[in-house]
Amino acid sequence: MEVAAHNNRLSFTELAEIVGSSAASCMRRVNKLRLDGVIVADISLVDPKALGKSLTVVVTVELDRERLDLRRCGPRHFVERVRRYRKLLGGDFRQAGFMASAGIVALQTMVDRLIEHRRAQLLAEKIRNVPGIRLEPRVIDTDMVFFRLERDGLSTLRFLAKLSERGVRIGTLCEGVVRAVVHSLVSDNDIDAAANAIRSILQAEPPRPGAIRSLVYARHCDCQSSR
Repeated sequence: MEVAAHNNRLSFTELAEIVGSSAASCMRRVNKLRLDGVIVADISLVDPKALGKSLTVVVTVELDRERLDLRRCGPRHFVERVRRYRKLLGGDFRQAGFMASAGIVALQTMVDRLIEHRRAQLLAEKIRNVPGIRLEPRVIDTDMVFFRLERDGLSTLRFLAKLSERGVRIGTLCEGVVRAVVHSLVSDNDIDAAANAIRSILQAEPPRPGAIRSLVYARHCDCQSSR
């Protein structure tokens, strides 16, 4: 049984030589085990790497909501924070393995693309001390640069329109905070051009007293410098 379990491709003659019996005796024994339901299937193990394929396993765990009392997990603000991090980490995706596969590809084949992070840091440094701009956060760890537009009388849409006239595209959904995303087609020269355009607009726009500005967060934009 142990020999057959490890390799079921052995002929009865080869099996007989290993166990020290005759081929006929081994054949009768194996056939009896099949009839008795001891051997239920002949299974072939396939090497996924040899086929050029990978194995993805998706596990879904559902909790009994009727028995789960979130109040026992901690204060309300703690539970809400845990729920937020769950969404940030892809907890709403039932097939998160497909999302994780993109991260594996990025770590294995796209490490050189981290230069985008360096260029985002370069853009942040070039506009950090420009009057009317406040970086949030001040430390840039990704390829995105967020900054608050704090210039009375200059709306976000007007600011973005003036940037577009200078060949720089930065967008936002809401008034007050702008997000610039650096991608692989943006060069160091494009970063210089974007920073110069931002600086020139804010220096050319005199602040108007009494204007009202809104400081709310933006959710989405696309940043691209045309060459």
